[in-house]
Amino acid sequence: CYARPGEYTHSITINYVGKDGSVLQEPYSVTEDDGYSYSFTFGSGKIPRVIVKDGTNYVFNCFTKGGDALSGTLKADVVISAEYLPDSDKDGTPDEYEATVTYKVENGFWSDGTNADKKEEFDLKKFDADSLTWVAAEPELGDTIPTGMTPDSSHLAIGSWDADIRDNTPVIGGKVYTYTFDTAIAPALTVEKTVFSVGGVEVADQSAVPAAVLGGVI
Repeated sequence: CYARPGEYTHSITINYVGKDGSVLQEPYSVTEDDGYSYSFTFGSGKIPRVIVKDGTNYVFNCFTKGGDALSGTLKADVVISAEYLPDSDKDGTPDEYEATVTYKVENGFWSDGTNADKKEEFDLKKFDADSLTWVAAEPELGDTIPTGMTPDSSHLAIGSWDADIRDNTPVIGGKVYTYTFDTAIAPALTVEKTVFSVGGVEVADQSAVPAAVLGGVI
């Protein structure tokens, strides 16, 4: 005895979900005969790299555990679930795998004359097209560290970072580094004087006394 074509069928379902299991797109579903050879390619219409929902980009993250292979021969129902993560800046990397480092300057300016905070974004993971997974990128600060800072008018050109950072310093998400000019310029010396007499003659009107000059003699 043998099964006639179409006598035994199985379904193939591809789900598109967020990390919390929420549905981002209607599942793909098809029914095929037992023994049917199927195959899906990542990045195709069936398994897109990016899904847009309500104006937000969602980037492929992984295939959930327990799912079936992307290709094979039908012997039972096949379920594949692709998980996606938000990508608010639409740069192709999920927000979860990005880190921001902030540089601040106190009592001075950056080399371009501004003093607003500088924010640098780094990718903590990169996508491996062979394994279809995100792997650690281990980014470093590199040449993002500002140089050429100048003090404001009330501070000397003696400044330093609040941490020992170098181009090979590992990136820590949310970290803030501050460059401070902490040596203030001393205020101008003010000399107050009261002259009681000049050449034995009493001075009643102090406003008539000439201004004192540091090191001078009245």
